Amino acid sequence: MTKYTFTVFRGSTTGKIVQDRITRPLNPDEVLINITHGSLCGTDEIYLHSSQVLGHEGVGLVKELGSDVSSVKIGDRVGLTYIQKVCNKCKNCTSGWEQYCPHSQPYGRSDPDLGSLGTEVVWNANALVPIPENYGSLDAAAMMCSGATAWTVLSRYGIRPGQRVGVIGVGGMGHLAIKLSAALGYHTVAFSRSDSKKKDCLAFGAKEFYILKQHTPANGSSGSADVVRESMQPIDHLLLCSSAVEDYGTLMPLMATHGTIYPLTVSLDATPVPLLAMLDNGISIQGSLTGSRDSIAKLLGFSAKHGIVPTTECFPLNQSGVQSAFHALTKGGVRYKAVLMT
Repeated sequence: MTKYTFTVFRGSTTGKIVQDRITRPLNPDEVLINITHGSLCGTDEIYLHSSQVLGHEGVGLVKELGSDVSSVKIGDRVGLTYIQKVCNKCKNCTSGWEQYCPHSQPYGRSDPDLGSLGTEVVWNANALVPIPENYGSLDAAAMMCSGATAWTVLSRYGIRPGQRVGVIGVGGMGHLAIKLSAALGYHTVAFSRSDSKKKDCLAFGAKEFYILKQHTPANGSSGSADVVRESMQPIDHLLLCSSAVEDYGTLMPLMATHGTIYPLTVSLDATPVPLLAMLDNGISIQGSLTGSRDSIAKLLGFSAKHGIVPTTECFPLNQSGVQSAFHALTKGGVRYKAVLMT
C-alpha cells in the first residue's frame, strides 16, 4: 500500500499553530488531494487548543486514487466538508440525510490527523463534493460548512417564499444565511448586537435590520426583544448563527405563532429554554447539522447560477498565515470568512 508524507497545521495547548509532517497510507476507498483552499469557521476555534489537524472546509485537486475509487478522477476539483466518512447504507444515508449517519466520522471526533489545513490530505472518496466548473474554489471552500448549514435549513425545512426569515449573528455563517435567504425569495430580517454591520446586511439582501441585545433583565421582561417585537412583524423562521444566544427567553417575543427556531451554532454549556413560552405560541426548536453531499452540490449550483459568493478575507496557507487567520477569527475581526490559499 502506497504511503504519502505531507505538511499539516495543528493546534496546541497554547493556541500556537504547529506545523507538522505526517505519513498516511492510501486505502482502496481513499484519494490523495492537493489542498488549494481551506476556510475557517467557528467550530475550528474549539480545536485551536488541541493537537487536532485544523480545518474542515476546503477545496483541492485529486492527485492520486485508491484502487477501488471510480467516483472521481485525477485532476477533479473537490470539496471537503465537516463529515469525513459515512456508511452509505443506513436509512439516513439512503434518504439524503447522511450527515446523521450513525456510523459517520465527523471532523474532530474521529481522526486527529485529518483536517483541511495542510499541503495535502488523504480523504474518503465517498465524502467528497464535486465543485461546478463555473464556481471558484475560493468561494466554494467558504461554503462547505457555514454555507451548507444555512442552506440545509433554508432549502429543506419547508420555508416558503414571502415568509419572514430572521438571522441572528452576522458572521461567517450569518452573512451567507442572509444572502441565500434573500436569493430564495424569503423576506429576510437581520439581527445584530450593534449597527456596525447594518449597511452590510442590507447589501447582502436583508429587508430589515434590528439591534438585539442578548440579555434578560432582572424584572423578568425580555428586554430588547420586547422593544424590537413592538416595531416589527413576527418571524416565521429564525436561524441562530451565533453561539452568543444564551437565553432563549429573549427570542420568544420575536416569533410568530407556530414559528421555528433553528440553533445552528451552540455553546457547549447548557442553554435554558422556556418551555411555557414555547407552548403558549406553538413555537418549535429544530436542530440541524451541516449538509449532505447532494445538498451541498445543490447549494454550489444555486450559488453559481445566482451569483452568490461569500465575502472573504484571504491568508496564505502556511504556518504564519494560519496563525494570522485564527487570530482574526478569535478576535471577531474577520469580514466575513477567512480563507487560506496556496
